[in-house]
Amino acid sequence: MQTTPGAWKQGDPRQGYVFTVAGAPVSWASRRQEAVATATLDTEYMAAADAAKEAVWLRRFTADLRLLHQPSVTLFIDNNSALRLSKNPENHKRAKHIDVRHHFLREHVVQVKDIKTERVDTIIALIFSPRLGKATV
Repeated sequence: MQTTPGAWKQGDPRQGYVFTVAGAPVSWASRRQEAVATATLDTEYMAAADAAKEAVWLRRFTADLRLLHQPSVTLFIDNNSALRLSKNPENHKRAKHIDVRHHFLREHVVQVKDIKTERVDTIIALIFSPRLGKATV
């Protein structure tokens, strides 16, 4: 199998996540970000909110199946501003334009407390951003 470059335009924002159980990936995504963001904070916070939705669903799913019971899921974020915004329920001047649906993350971190957010090195997060081409046989 061979890959050909140029499948995505340069600067096309991408977001991704991977969830593991016992070290094995059970859910993952890497896709083009659909919403337009004006700053890195917006992009990172929206991506974290999408990952939070998946985290809540996976936690409930595994609890329903009685496979795992964790009181919370740790979500690793590689942007300090997005990390602070997820933990601080006060309105931030730089984030007042972020759509309410993305504050799902902050609600689950601050109020519901079923998600914990921690910092992760940017190098680890870069696995979701390579520009891969279409596979040819």
